[in-house]
Amino acid sequence: LSPSESYNALGAFETSVYTGESQSVGILANYDVQISPETRFFFKISGNGTDRSFERTRLVQEIEDGSLLNLSEDSGFFEDVELNQNGFATERESASASGVMGIEYQSEFWEIDASLGGALASDESTNQTSVAFATDPIFDVFYDTSNDPLAPTVAVNGADENDPALYAFTRVAEIEETADDAEGVAQVNIRRNSQLSIGDFSFKLGTKYVDRTSDVNEDRIQYALAPGAALNLEPFADPSGVTLNRYSFGPGIDSVSVARFRQQNPELFVVNESRSILGSLAEDYDVSESVWSAYSMVTLTRGPFRWIAGV
Repeated sequence: LSPSESYNALGAFETSVYTGESQSVGILANYDVQISPETRFFFKISGNGTDRSFERTRLVQEIEDGSLLNLSEDSGFFEDVELNQNGFATERESASASGVMGIEYQSEFWEIDASLGGALASDESTNQTSVAFATDPIFDVFYDTSNDPLAPTVAVNGADENDPALYAFTRVAEIEETADDAEGVAQVNIRRNSQLSIGDFSFKLGTKYVDRTSDVNEDRIQYALAPGAALNLEPFADPSGVTLNRYSFGPGIDSVSVARFRQQNPELFVVNESRSILGSLAEDYDVSESVWSAYSMVTLTRGPFRWIAGV
């Protein structure tokens, strides 16, 4: 490519840091009883609860219709590059439970097993915050992967990408999300064994029903700055995010602080109605599925031969 050509195959460099904590508690209980020599009853339940806190901060160096000034196998030089700092934080509570009860009967001629089970799962995200800060697309960026392809050296001409004052406020979204899943299963299998003059004969049939439902609902309110207001990343920078191992990471974002500042200074922000509606509806869904199945099978065994037919 010549230096004047637009180069869009390389869209961005991205570096992310994820931190989180998780605590889980689970229970399991089984109960089996032999009602008679031929009959066994069983009951099993299990449950699990999890509390999670999760944070992500991300530096994106995005090429905004920039021209390629120079490109080699392991390096490149681009103009008109926008720098983005994105942050995300959430607290999530998850719970699940399942249970099954059934009976098994086996005699000389009959085999019967039947069971009924179900499972529930719920996931709720609270205090969920998504924030973004960005520069104007005015910088030239050089990258070099010759020392380590997995850790590129990136340099921004005319600016320090670790300077939080360089990044202007773009948006903050406060999000609540719930997800619920349920499943029910019922099945029965019956087998009859007989000894006929032509050989050993058995007839087996069964049926199964599965019903599943799942729904997700997200409520998002996204804010932009009010006319005339100005805000940059400096008050919310996370100094620990400047470097990560060999990566230059930028200032990072304390997302929770951004949400707290918005709540304490509501006059500096306005609701972005279209983004709020789009973000709320795009993730919502409600789906259900029901499945019936059945089979029958006959088996005849005579000497060294066995015939099987089924549907």
